[in-house]
Amino acid sequence: MLEKILAEKIHSSGPVNFSEFMNLALYKKELGYYSTNRIGEKGDFITSPHVHPLFGSLIGKQLIQIWEFMDKPNPFYIFEFGGAPGTLAKDLINYCSTNNPTFLKQMKYVIIDSSPVTEKKILHINSVKELKEIPKIGCVISNELIDSLPTRRFQKTTNGFKEIFIDFIEEKFQFKLLEITDKKILKTLLNNYENIPSESKIEFNENLPKLANDFYKILDQGFVITIDYGFNSPNIENNQIYYNSFRCYYNHNSDQNPLTDIGKKDMTYDIDFNLWNKNLTAVGFDYYKSVNQSNFLINLGFKNFLNQIRESNLPENQKNLNRKAMLDLIKPNGLGRFTVQAHSKNIEKKIHLDGFSIK
Repeated sequence: MLEKILAEKIHSSGPVNFSEFMNLALYKKELGYYSTNRIGEKGDFITSPHVHPLFGSLIGKQLIQIWEFMDKPNPFYIFEFGGAPGTLAKDLINYCSTNNPTFLKQMKYVIIDSSPVTEKKILHINSVKELKEIPKIGCVISNELIDSLPTRRFQKTTNGFKEIFIDFIEEKFQFKLLEITDKKILKTLLNNYENIPSESKIEFNENLPKLANDFYKILDQGFVITIDYGFNSPNIENNQIYYNSFRCYYNHNSDQNPLTDIGKKDMTYDIDFNLWNKNLTAVGFDYYKSVNQSNFLINLGFKNFLNQIRESNLPENQKNLNRKAMLDLIKPNGLGRFTVQAHSKNIEKKIHLDGFSIK
């Protein structure tokens, strides 16, 4: 059905850019990939909150420190963008209920996501437009949000940058390179990626400035914590190129062809944290620090939690399962390599956040 809709759209108005295609394939109501919950062991991919509740616990521990650093504002808002179905929120709330009931009482947790949220104790809205009485004091968090947002794609050729479109030729979907008509996007590509080799493909999300502005508008004072996989442009080290990062997932298998099984595959890409930082600072945020997820979790007491499992009265098989899942969160070639980046707004005191300590 999605293939038919896409083919008719192309027949009617010509080739579509990759962002339009990705939006249809992932987010089309009742037909797109995210119209059903495909996260977890039975789905196509697993995020940190689904690996072990410890991830949400340590995020909660960092947020408690931020709340204390800001002199315990009441209420303290947590806005989680892309938080469906609510797993991170549930684990964070469970941790706070045991370790700091006062913080939990003053906390107001809001998930901003168009997908369904199963956790009933959380305010769920579809977009920032539904928020009332903004701005607020608190923290904006996102975990693997940006990598799933529809993005335009470009290719460096011997004749400069071209945009990758989707066309339908001889009853078959095909990629097509076209000239870039948006001079603003072309300028950004040249400023950030001019020196990448010919044939490199890159992703550029033109909506990042709007997302950064949404974050800024809802916070009067507080922090933004972004967790995702990505790189810092220009992303060229020792003559090795770390581009062409786009990939699809289907039944836990990865490929780079989004034109097959449309609507059945997840699509994702590495984000450029340097560019994301530029977007946040452009609207008024102050950059704080970036660390990898492994160091972030270890700084917040990961090893203490690991020892608690080892010394617990759980059956040995349950101990082993917990240890394995917890260690998956800090694997250097897996989730541990994710970047955790922090920004602040209207924070005048000298900042020290435990998760971002450099040891």
